[in-house]
Amino acid sequence: MNTDVINWENVPEEFVIFDLETTGLDAEYCEIIEIGALKFNKTNYLKDGQVDTFQTFVKPQRKIPSEITAINSITNEMVESGSTLKEAVESLFTFAGKNKFVAYNAKFDVKFIRNAAKKVDFKLPRPFTVECAYELAKSKIINVENYKLSTLAKVFKADTTGAHRAVNDCAMTLQVYLYCLTIPNGKVFDPKKSARGTLTSQQIRGTFYLIIFAFLILWILYSVLK
Repeated sequence: MNTDVINWENVPEEFVIFDLETTGLDAEYCEIIEIGALKFNKTNYLKDGQVDTFQTFVKPQRKIPSEITAINSITNEMVESGSTLKEAVESLFTFAGKNKFVAYNAKFDVKFIRNAAKKVDFKLPRPFTVECAYELAKSKIINVENYKLSTLAKVFKADTTGAHRAVNDCAMTLQVYLYCLTIPNGKVFDPKKSARGTLTSQQIRGTFYLIIFAFLILWILYSVLK
């Protein structure tokens, strides 16, 4: 990631991005088979570009459908020794601590987490809210083919290798989320209009100082010549 184009003043100091891989879309019937999360700390990230990572497979009650394995490459063998649902949910919230959650298409993940918590009698923190990076992207980015995570990740030149695996999707979400936070309120980003390149924050500051310097020169000349 090119950290120079991020307006870091708009980025929270800490948050946790999480993602679920499941056996389908129905939170009542389908099961979580993988949980991934990234814990972001702005100070540490600016220092070394690193984030804390959490990942666990969850052993489902039923076999993973072949069409799901075709999407996320998670097999029954991979989850055979996975955590129980209770262990996985507890571990996620222990990892997150009191940090706020962010997810891409958060409604999907929240439904599964709430349903899982009910199944294993886990008390969710109150309030349990998750910021949706998908909704943020829809309000900030225009003129794109679609709002799939991998599509937007490519817009910002993020690595899309291993899409549909929990931690990899978290990494893509982090890139998209950070760039969206950079776009000022009331403004939108059009990738097609920006295809010729985007000014870095250093270039913007340089241009600003150049304008100020030119104004001062003109003011001095005016004062001398009047």
